[in-house]
Amino acid sequence: MGNGDHHASFVMMHRVLTKEVCHGLKQSYLHRRRLDEICAERKNISMTRHLGSLFSIMLVVSPLAIAQSECPEGFRHVGTLSGTGSSFTAFDNRVQKGLPKGARLDTSYQQTEVRATNRRSGMDSQLRPEDIPKGILIIPSGTSDDIYQQGWAVSAPKLEALDHDAKGNITRYVFGMKLSCRVGGSGANPHFGDCGVYVEVCYKPLK
Repeated sequence: MGNGDHHASFVMMHRVLTKEVCHGLKQSYLHRRRLDEICAERKNISMTRHLGSLFSIMLVVSPLAIAQSECPEGFRHVGTLSGTGSSFTAFDNRVQKGLPKGARLDTSYQQTEVRATNRRSGMDSQLRPEDIPKGILIIPSGTSDDIYQQGWAVSAPKLEALDHDAKGNITRYVFGMKLSCRVGGSGANPHFGDCGVYVEVCYKPLK
């Protein structure tokens, strides 16, 4: 075989080998890229599921944690008594909320201080700490500003038996109070004047 034939064979082999090698490298690259894409997709799905689980847990836990934070340590949250009024209609109603079924109160506890009114716009309350049922803790509050001068007050707390068992023992209580609020000043726009009165209710469980 002459030098010309050797050269032609070498060129042909080089072309064939280069084509095969390039094809192999290309397939390897595409395969590796696809694997990277699959791994990335799985990672994103896993992260999405993880975040979804955390969000679901937060939806369940957060309200409970927020509610419990309203009560001092050693107390459990019952709920919030609330009422709202406007420049045209004052709020003056009795509001109540049931305690959890089976809740047992530590009646050795008696609240010693309470702010039952802000004494604005003619609102007042004669509520004394000793009027609050034993085992119950209340935290009253209300909305007020210098423009509308809202007044609020709470009074007449009462704890009643709601359910009994076959032996006549109380299995569930309901707690209620009278809540009042009114808007004092007319403000810049009476249509936007409103008032609010709120009571966080807690109880001390018997251990």
